[in-house]
Formats: sequence, C-alpha cells, structure tokens
Amino acid sequence: MTLHRLLARQLKQFLSGTFTFQAFMDAVNQAYQAADQDRNMLERSLELSSQELLHANSEMRAMVQAFPDIFFLLRSDGTILACKGGNLTDFYLPSRRLIGKRIQDIPMGQVGEQFADAIQSIQTGKPLVSLEYVLEESDQATWYEARLVPECEGQILVIVRNISERKRSEDRFRRLLEAAPDAMVIADSAGQVVLVNSQAERLFGYERKDVLGQPVEVLVPERFRHGHAFNRRDYSRNPRVRGMRAGLDLYGLRKDGTEFPVEVSLSPLETDEGVFTMSAIRDITDRKQAELTLRESEERFRQLAENIQQVFWMTTPDKNTMLYISPAYEAIWGRTRASLYASPRDWLDAIHPEDRGRVLHAALTKQETGEYHEEYRIIRPDGSVRWIEDRAFPIREASGTIYRLIGIADDITEQKQLAEQFRQSQKMETVGQLAGGIAHDFNNMLTVIIGQSMLLLSKHDLQRAHRNKVEQIKETGERAAALTKQLLTFSRRQVLQPIVLDLNRVISHAEQLVRRLLGEDIILQTILQPNLGPIKVDPGQLDQVILNLAINARDAMLQGGSLTIETANMVLEQADADRPLDVLPGSYVMLAVSDTGCGMDAETKARIFEPFFTTKERGKGTGLGLSIVYGVVKQNGGFIQLSSTLNQGSTFKIYLPMTQDRMAVSAGHPQLEPLLKGTETILLVEDQDDVRAFTETVLEEYGYTVLVARDGSEARGLSDTYEGVIHLLVTDVVMPGESGPKVAEQLACDRPDIKLLYISGYTEENIIRHGVLDHAVTLLEKPYTPTVLAREVRKVLDSFPLRSSHANI
Repeated sequence: MTLHRLLARQLKQFLSGTFTFQAFMDAVNQAYQAADQDRNMLERSLELSSQELLHANSEMRAMVQAFPDIFFLLRSDGTILACKGGNLTDFYLPSRRLIGKRIQDIPMGQVGEQFADAIQSIQTGKPLVSLEYVLEESDQATWYEARLVPECEGQILVIVRNISERKRSEDRFRRLLEAAPDAMVIADSAGQVVLVNSQAERLFGYERKDVLGQPVEVLVPERFRHGHAFNRRDYSRNPRVRGMRAGLDLYGLRKDGTEFPVEVSLSPLETDEGVFTMSAIRDITDRKQAELTLRESEERFRQLAENIQQVFWMTTPDKNTMLYISPAYEAIWGRTRASLYASPRDWLDAIHPEDRGRVLHAALTKQETGEYHEEYRIIRPDGSVRWIEDRAFPIREASGTIYRLIGIADDITEQKQLAEQFRQSQKMETVGQLAGGIAHDFNNMLTVIIGQSMLLLSKHDLQRAHRNKVEQIKETGERAAALTKQLLTFSRRQVLQPIVLDLNRVISHAEQLVRRLLGEDIILQTILQPNLGPIKVDPGQLDQVILNLAINARDAMLQGGSLTIETANMVLEQADADRPLDVLPGSYVMLAVSDTGCGMDAETKARIFEPFFTTKERGKGTGLGLSIVYGVVKQNGGFIQLSSTLNQGSTFKIYLPMTQDRMAVSAGHPQLEPLLKGTETILLVEDQDDVRAFTETVLEEYGYTVLVARDGSEARGLSDTYEGVIHLLVTDVVMPGESGPKVAEQLACDRPDIKLLYISGYTEENIIRHGVLDHAVTLLEKPYTPTVLAREVRKVLDSFPLRSSHANI
C-alpha cells in the first residue's frame, strides 16, 4: 500500500530524528493539517473557475441573443437540436416549436428543398454550403443567406442571416450599372466574371448567362490574354482606382471574333468574398477613326503646307511666338525657319524700310479682324528684293476669343514684273498706235510734198532759184519721211522683208562703220561665238539695231571707254529666271552690247524705251533710237533685257529666236532695171485728194490710162461701166468705209485677171501677218517718189497673174 504523500513526508521527518510517541502523533497531525490546507485551496480554485465559466457563458448567451444571425444545431438528418439568436419567427414558428423538427420540413415554400440539398452536400463531405432564399409575407419579400458547416458527431451548424438590405443595395448597384453609358464587367479575385450590364452584352455580343463564371480574358483577343492575366494578378495585389488612360492600345474581342479598340477604367470593390474588380469598358472605334481621319487630315495639311510655293504661317495673337512656318519661307525669304522661331521679329526686320511702318500698323490693327491683306517688299540676305502678298485670318475659340493668327504669304515678284511688263507694253502699244497714226497721216502729206517736188525738179525749164527751193522742200520732206519711218519701226507697223541671216556676218560687215561712229577714244571689242544659229530678220532693221545701240553707248562714254559686242547661242527653259514671262521657251541667238559709260538710274531704266525720251541736251537727240531697237526686236519675236548701274556702264541683251529655215543665197548677177513706162489701164482708189491727184499725174506721165475713184463704191461703178480691160488695181489700204483689201476682193470676182498693188502709210493685219509681208501681196509704202511708184507698177504688171493673192487678203 502506498502512503499518502503528506503522511509519507511527515513520517520521513519524524523518523529522521529521535523516535517518541508524542513526536509520532505530532507528525500525523501535521500531515492531516497539510491535507486540509490543500483541500481548502482546491475548493476555492474550483469555486472561482465555475464562476468565470458561468460569467463567460452568460456573455456568450447575451452575444448570441443580440447577434442578428440565427444559429441552428442540427442532427445529421436535419433535426433541430437547438436554435438561438435572430428573429426565429422568420421561420413562421416560435423557437420552442422548432426544436425536434427537421429544418427541411418547416413550411417555407420551396426553401425546404434547398435545405435538403444543402444537408445532403454536407453529408457528402463538403466543408461549407451556402444558399440564398426569399420569404414573402404581406407582399413583402425578405432575403436570407444560410451557411451550413459540419460539426462533430455528425451534427451540422447552420447560420442564417437576413440579407434583404444587401440585396436592396445590390439591386440599386445593378440599376446603376445598367444606367452606365459604358460596358461594365465585374470579376472576382480569381478573374471570373460575376456581373455584366446590358451595355456589355451589346458591346461584346454575349448574353449574361454565356459570360458569367467565365474568365474575364474571354473578352480579350488571344494575343493579349497572357499579358492581361499577368496585369490582372498584379492589380489584385495592389488594387486602386485607375481611370481611362489615353495612349494605351487596348482591344476587346466580340463573340463573333471581331476586335475593336477600347478604353478601360478599373475600380476595386470590397465584398464579403474578397476584392472584386469593376471594369468600365468604352468602345473607341469612332474616336480612333476620327483620330485617324484627323491624322490623315493633318498629314495632308502638312504635305500641302510643306509643298506649296506660298508660305503658311501661324502665330499667337500678340505676334511674340511663331507657332508654325512652312518650308517655302526659306526659299522666299532666304532665311532659316529656325531663326524665325527663335526670333519672330526677324519677319519685321526683313521688310523693306519704306514698307515696314505701314505693314506693322496693318498687322497690329487688321489681322485680328481678317482685313489684313498687304503687299510689301522684303530684302533677302543677299540684298535682292522680293515682292510679297500677305493675308491673315483670326482663329477663334467657341467663346469668340482669338487664340491663333494664320496667314498665307506669296512671292508675287514675277506677277509684279509681269504687270509692269504689261503696263509698259500697253503704254508702248498706245504710243505706238499714236505714232503709227501720225506716221500714216504724215506719209500721205509727204507723198504729195516729195512727189510734187520731184515732178517739178524733172522740169528742165525750172529756174535755178526755184530749183534750189524745190530741192530744199524735197530734202526736208525726205528727212520727215525718215522720221515717220522710225515711228513706224517703233510702232511695229513697218513692212518687213526678213531673210535667214548669220548674225556674226552682219556684225562683221557693220564693224568698220561702228568703229567710225565710236571714234578713236572708244575701244571696240567683238566676242562672236562660232557656229551661231541662224535668225530670220529684215537685214536693214538688224543694221539699224546694231547702229542705234552703238550710238547710244558712244553717247554714254563722253570720256572714252570700251564697247563690247558679243553673240551666243542660248536655250531658255521654262524655269529660267532670265526668261520674261511673256516669252516662250526655246532656242535663241543672243546679241549683247556692253559699254563702260555713265550707266542709268532706276527712273531712267524704266523709261529708256519710250519714244522721244532722251537724257541728252535739247537738239542733240530725237529719243527714238532705243525705242526703234525695242520695236524691231519685238516685231521679230524677240525680247530685250537691260542691266545698268549708275557710273558703271550698261548692257543690252537682245534675244532673237533661231529659225529652222535655210540660209538665203544671194543672186549671182544684179537684175537689170526694167522699162518703167507702159500703156495698160490702171484703176486708182485713194481717199486723199492730193495723194490721188499726184499719183494719177505720175501714172499718166508714164503712159498709163488711169481710172480714178475716191472709195470702193466709185471703184466698183467704174469697173462695172468700163468695157475695156483693167490691168491693175492700185488701192490705198485704209480708207473710210470699205478697206482696200475689201475692194480688191470684190473686183477680183468680176475681173479675176486683174493685178493688185497696195499703197499705204502703214500696214494692217489683213496684209501683214504677224508683222511679215505676205509674199502674195505687193505693198508700196508712203511716201513714194514718182520713180519708185513707176517701178513698182511695172514690176506688178510684168509679173504672172496672182489670183490667189486676192483670196489671201
């Protein structure tokens, strides 16, 4: 038998000393006292534990009673063993009547079946089963959520919670989702779709039932799914609100397999089941198309702005910042765009000082109203001047505030030059018409003056004193005739008889005459290009051009100098800057006459080709020399350029078109002068009485029968009544009423063999075609002498009939 530990301890202490009975009793007594003390301590400890346990149970009971959830403890078959908390009347029965009933048998509509299925799932080993159900009473629905958890000994713990408020919140949330303009997709923490709105259905082409529970990547194109899953997991680790971000190329995938660009915003949703992700998805196909259209439009605009010849510019309203300037600026202004971006004032500094103030004032006052339209000159870094046409327009915001100024600047230098050429041409044409008209009238008078003088001089019985006076009259008339001929040359109304020439040969023949004109103090140098192309001009006119240019150069070098005559073949292309705008491209022969004389200022150069304009002293020049050169060059289809600097000399460059015609071959023997008299009948038509009388007298003296008419009507009457042959019609070209060519055409119908000789103070387009005499027409220019008249009449009468000439008139 084992001794009590207290008794063993006391006996051990007693037996270790001297043994007495009393000592033995004391030891036993102490052992009992120690045992009593241990029992008392144990009883006190048990008493305290029981109280704490009762208190804890009381607190637990209070918490369960206060908790809104309902707790059921079930047997494995569903029989209710206990129920606490919540409002047990939600089960239609008081709590005391629920004990002992199977939860699936409580009359709650179809809910029992749900509980039966849930209990069966627990019995199969599931650790947790949840179900939701609704109870309706008095037309009010209440939603519950039940969770079933297995306990020991086959029992089941059921926790039932009223989730009506949550359901109402979820309903409000769903309505908000449905009202959202974007597609809304909510995925759980595992990336499974738990909710979509109708916009998402329409956007992706899925029904809700097809996409719920599916991985959200089903809405993403295959090539992006791996990256999307990685980004989704990264977002789940650090959920935060992320707005729609531009610049990311995101795409959605429809059920039919089509892709479309999207923008996506993300928001985390805290739920009982973890953090869900709500995605707002916006189809940006239209915007992408608009952006593409805008980019294409901007690209077209860029290509237009960077390839047009005009300068497109854009600035802020205060003109302090140049926002854009097109590349044409560098070509026109001769400055870099970078310099203008760096210093916008360079635009103003480049404007000609005479125009700068006006343009600056217009820019500050008119550009914001859209009325700015200025023409001004700019000075390029190389010193050349260009004319600019500049327009500007304001760009306004919706509020009407101007936030940009845009403009177009165009180089109109060529237009200005063309306008000046046209103005000069019009002026010269007007002066030429005036000169031609004057020359025509003068020639009529001079025909009589010179002709009658020569008739008087042919009289052998004329007294010497009278003869001298008549000689003076004739010589004065001839000088006047030479002057009118110059006027006709300037007005390009002189009759031309062009032939194919070698300009080098013409210059060589004229060289000695030019040297005599220049004098000993001026050095003449010729630089003639070999194999010069042929030209077709009137040789007399060409000599006149060379001599007039030489005389003009001589008069500019009063202190001596040098004169250079140069020839060259030239090919003018479409883009050549030297080619005037009214001259066709092609092959030309260039004649350049340069001097080292006094040169000219701009005002003189502007008027140098005007008739009667001269810088010489009164009485030392007619002012027709260079105007004759101008007229000859223009009449032969060429053009003339002048470059001159004051006190440095001048250069005249004449360009005459090359011809494909062959060089003329001169006859080997001179022609004998034919006999001038005749007996044929001539019909003379002239509206000027004195010219008609003089011509009639001359023709009669040479033996001809002359029928005289003052106009076309009289001429037709004489032709109709005259029974004999009319061999020759001599008619003025320009007459009141019917012209000479018209009269000739009418008479040729009745008298097809009649020959024709025109007389005129100047030519008209119906006889001169492009300034060149028609080879089928003979024209006698006024003033003419009796001998010249007789020679031309005889030459026409002795020629073959030219019926075609009447048709060509």
